[in-house]
Amino acid sequence: MDSFSIWHWLVVLVVLLPTVFIPAWFGVKIASRAGFSPPSGVLLGVPLVSLVTLWVWAFRRWPRLERSGATIGAEVRN
Repeated sequence: MDSFSIWHWLVVLVVLLPTVFIPAWFGVKIASRAGFSPPSGVLLGVPLVSLVTLWVWAFRRWPRLERSGATIGAEVRN
């Protein structure tokens, strides 16, 4: 019992992949498309910090929209 076996690390990988790595990867994609810095998307992989990150992104002005000159909440007219 001095070290962990390969089975232990395999289980750790199977647990961490869907709970940490995949949300962090999606967070990087979302952050870069919204105009935020991509490393801030890694925060979605941290369990409680992800909620705060999503809250901040929801109520902050999106840099990509500011660059394009779009207004948030503007009516769409045909």
